[in-house]
Amino acid sequence: MKITDSGGVRPPELQKSEFGREKAAVRGEREGRDTDSVTLSEKAREIRRLQIEVSKIPEVRPDRVERVKNMILNGTYQIRPEAVAEKILEEIFTFSRRV
Repeated sequence: MKITDSGGVRPPELQKSEFGREKAAVRGEREGRDTDSVTLSEKAREIRRLQIEVSKIPEVRPDRVERVKNMILNGTYQIRPEAVAEKILEEIFTFSRRV
């Protein structure tokens, strides 16, 4: 016997027949259903193509990293405090809008 969530107990012979009916109902649903299809607009295809292209671009640009490393080693890298402060504030405002 199977005990259901509703507190009832079902004898095994009922369990089998119910399972068979459920299976038949699902099978009937599938048989009566037409095939689904999706058509993307030209704009959607272009967006997808661009997403693929962007995903190929590395997040870290090795050429820029190397250039900055060399500037630091040579002592020519200059930090602009205003630019750093501006970026910090930008992040704070962006974060506060998301929350």
